[in-house]
Amino acid sequence: EDRLFGHKELAYMAGYPVDYKWEGPSSSIGSQIARGVMPPVAEYVARIVKESIVNKEKPVEEHMTVDFRKQPEQESLI
Repeated sequence: EDRLFGHKELAYMAGYPVDYKWEGPSSSIGSQIARGVMPPVAEYVARIVKESIVNKEKPVEEHMTVDFRKQPEQESLI
């Protein structure tokens, strides 16, 4: 079926609970979904912050910063 996703479908794919209550008019729900922090991402960041506070001596895991302004390096196939 060729159609647009509904607000409930978009919210579910973004990781919001099925029974999440949105505030404001229904015309603003799409904007709220797009501008909000996805719950799985927020949970991941919160875990990293908590672990870094608890384990002050050692880093929890290596993080790599990606600069999207630079062209990615090509791997050699040889």
